Amino acid sequence: MIQFTVPGAVQAQERPRFSRMGKGVRTHDAPKSRNYKELVKLVAWQNKPSEPIQESIRLEVDVLSSHRKSITQSQNRRLLLVGSYDRLLSRI
Repeated sequence: MIQFTVPGAVQAQERPRFSRMGKGVRTHDAPKSRNYKELVKLVAWQNKPSEPIQESIRLEVDVLSSHRKSITQSQNRRLLLVGSYDRLLSRI
């Protein structure tokens, strides 16, 4: 089994930007997204097996993140009705 942890806060994939180059279009990743992808790639590369995997694989991902810093008014009203922030998040 291969296990590894990517350090730091989880970074959501931001919307890519596009620019014209003659007749073509070039895609640009936002710096935060690009840096986080590079970090994940580096950690995965450091933990790769020495031989290629020949059999079927199973992937499990556990994402741990902190509570949101702000919520909308309607979510706040539901929070008061539900009584628990964790239960509110599970319903969003």
